Amino acid sequence: MNRLFWKIFLWFLFTVLATGGLSFLAADYLAGQQSVSDRHLQRIEAMATAAEMIAEEHGMPGLYTWLRHVQRRVHYPLLVVRRSPSDGWRNLDGLPVPPEVAAHMNMPASREGVAQSRQARHRVVSVPLKHIDGLYLVTVFGQRPLWARPQYRHLPLVIALAVSVVVCLLIAWSIARPVRRLRHAASELADGNLAARADVGRRGDEIGRLAGDFNRMADRIEQGMRAQRQLLSDVSHELRSPLARLRVASELARRKATDDTIASELSRIDLEVGRLDTMLGDVLTLARLESNGNEVALAPCDIDALLDEVVADANFEYRGEGRRATVTKRAGCSVMADAPLLRSAIDNVVRNAMKYTVADSCVEAATRVEGKRLCLTVQDRGPGVPEAALPHLFDAFYRVDEARDRDSGGYGLGLAIAARACRLFGGGVHAENGAEGGLVVTMSFPLHSGVAGERSSS
Repeated sequence: MNRLFWKIFLWFLFTVLATGGLSFLAADYLAGQQSVSDRHLQRIEAMATAAEMIAEEHGMPGLYTWLRHVQRRVHYPLLVVRRSPSDGWRNLDGLPVPPEVAAHMNMPASREGVAQSRQARHRVVSVPLKHIDGLYLVTVFGQRPLWARPQYRHLPLVIALAVSVVVCLLIAWSIARPVRRLRHAASELADGNLAARADVGRRGDEIGRLAGDFNRMADRIEQGMRAQRQLLSDVSHELRSPLARLRVASELARRKATDDTIASELSRIDLEVGRLDTMLGDVLTLARLESNGNEVALAPCDIDALLDEVVADANFEYRGEGRRATVTKRAGCSVMADAPLLRSAIDNVVRNAMKYTVADSCVEAATRVEGKRLCLTVQDRGPGVPEAALPHLFDAFYRVDEARDRDSGGYGLGLAIAARACRLFGGGVHAENGAEGGLVVTMSFPLHSGVAGERSSS
């Protein structure tokens, strides 16, 4: 659950409960201000007449029996009361009447005919039995219903709260769910998944229109990125043919050259042509990964063996510069990957570290298992990278140093290729400055399930 969901839920719940509570109080107050309707007064007068007839024909025992029978048929209290000179008003059982009935009967107007009054939360109506002096038929309206009695006084609150919670949950969920999907799609798009789209269903409200605008924006971005990659791929591919002809022409010119100065210039041309050819090769590799990455065939790969090969090649290449690489720890696990592509990713990271580590220092590489993932770390002893530049190290053509010569780090494609390869294998890569200086690059991959199972059972 996110904060938006709980904000919407709590606000709706507060609104519903506040509205329901105020409505309940208002209804209760207005109900207390109402008078007994004429229909009820006529019914009470008719019962008083019937009580007189029963008392005249059958006496007090008959009146007592009739009263018990009528009380079972009406939903409000019905009493026959008389005044005792010594201890106030009593009913036919000789018991004291309720306080609201006593207060009503003590009013002079209540003994002169059909009378009603409001006593606390009750409306009391009294009718004298005309032919039986001192007896009055009394009814009490507005007595608390069943759910308001002490044993049920929490029932309306529980029902209102349960209904409010369910309704507010549904409303909050209907609003927060599409927003959460939209946020997830935006996060996927930001992480490079150009196929990410927001699916919020067929909504015609503002959220639905926002999702439609987002999807159209994502379509335009995807089309633009595909066009850019296709352009890079096409241009790089087309440039390789003239570069090859230029290299052949340079070699023919060198054979015909008799002056050492001309031969030196031709060697320089060959060097620059080689660098340009390497850069175009990296561009083609990156474009292939971006456009056809899902077609890469994955198989179990011994990452430690590939790391050993890369370290051996790096040591051979930099043997005359006082820089070396070593593997400090091996996990002994396999990952699902394309072996040549995985080797290229590791090679790019290790070579980047060898370029920037200081002279007479060692680049340390290691593999370890963290949960269900295999992590490969490469740490150099170089100057590190500004914190602001760390999130952009794996962007294509990004360079901390704006110089583009090969000696200061190439053309900004090696780490981009490594990052894209890691994502294709279900992994990731990130960089951070080491506590003792230098840059630490960590690549992570899902463990091969077969190997993970063997390790867990051993």
